[in-house]
Amino acid sequence: MKKSLLIISCSGKKDKALGKLPALMRYKGPFYPTLHKAIRENRLPKYLDILIISAKYGLLKSDDPIECYDQKMDATLANELRPHIQADLKAFLNGKDYDQLFNGLWQVYNKTLEGFDLEKYCEHVIPVETNRGKRMRQLKQWIIALFEKEQANSTLHI
Repeated sequence: MKKSLLIISCSGKKDKALGKLPALMRYKGPFYPTLHKAIRENRLPKYLDILIISAKYGLLKSDDPIECYDQKMDATLANELRPHIQADLKAFLNGKDYDQLFNGLWQVYNKTLEGFDLEKYCEHVIPVETNRGKRMRQLKQWIIALFEKEQANSTLHI
């Protein structure tokens, strides 16, 4: 089964725990409760890679350990980070071929990927809603559908 890719923004709301936490667990913003719930319920698709674009750290994998910080992304910083994030993303994607990509980046974070051809690395780029609430529901439905597809495929291969 081919993997899917989720790219999301970091968030201003964070777990304030001291020390380092995996990036996916550090952030508490809009998309993260859906992902945390899927983890708690053991329903996060195993064929899903999650990348996070951070104002401080650049491109992160979901399990990269990070400290708590307070830095906001703006257009100037996004433009400054763009070449580094795109180089890291290209290195990450090299040799991979994804079935689906869900780009959950909020507006200013999308500037970090301007000019980068995501479609080169995946078959289907999911068109995402611009409305925050609709986009959050869309992500939840996408995660559920991926998990159910994995379950159906694993049942067929028994």
